[in-house]
Amino acid sequence: MEMQPRRTGIAVAMLFVAAIAIISHHPVAQGVSDVERLNSVVDQSGAAQAVHGAVMAIWLILGAAMIGFSRLLGISRPTVLIALAAFMVSVVMGFIAMTFDGFVISAIGQTCISARPDCVTSTTLMFDFAAIAVQAFTRIALFLVAGATALWSIAMIDRDRQWRIIAGIGIASASAQVALLFGPAAHLTPQTLIMVLFAQCCWFFGLVWLVGFRKSAQGS
Repeated sequence: MEMQPRRTGIAVAMLFVAAIAIISHHPVAQGVSDVERLNSVVDQSGAAQAVHGAVMAIWLILGAAMIGFSRLLGISRPTVLIALAAFMVSVVMGFIAMTFDGFVISAIGQTCISARPDCVTSTTLMFDFAAIAVQAFTRIALFLVAGATALWSIAMIDRDRQWRIIAGIGIASASAQVALLFGPAAHLTPQTLIMVLFAQCCWFFGLVWLVGFRKSAQGS
């Protein structure tokens, strides 16, 4: 077996674990009053930028890895092509959400660091709008990842037994992701987002094992 697929698989697995670890340290605005929450956002702006910047970089690398996986499956196949397109759109949607959450909200808070009453009122309203945008774009991204997972899995069914096992895990993973997004993760928080990422991990780690560590994954 060539070493490159194994190294790529290990790298993808490590990046996924890193993303979950980073998101678990996602800053959350603290305080009871609007002024306290505003000051909390400003105080944590550096951490918010670091967290979201790191996750954006990880997701971009993962997107590149999935291009390679799609080529392995046969990128000209409709299910594979649509899956890859959905995943790439999810990367864009995720970038928009993380830009708002990590950078725009912090910038808005910085403009109102003095916490004057009139500024707090307008800033709170902008925070609310930004939070709505973050929730919407993130949920769209996660639904697209679930759809891509299902389509890639369907494209794997016509291969050998090991591929079909991972395909079954992928379909179960996609179903779990959708169920979570309509259930506990209907409102996304760092904790509920990690739940969805764990559901994604079930398939991605199976894929890493299949492509990177099984000789039979070299052909079908």
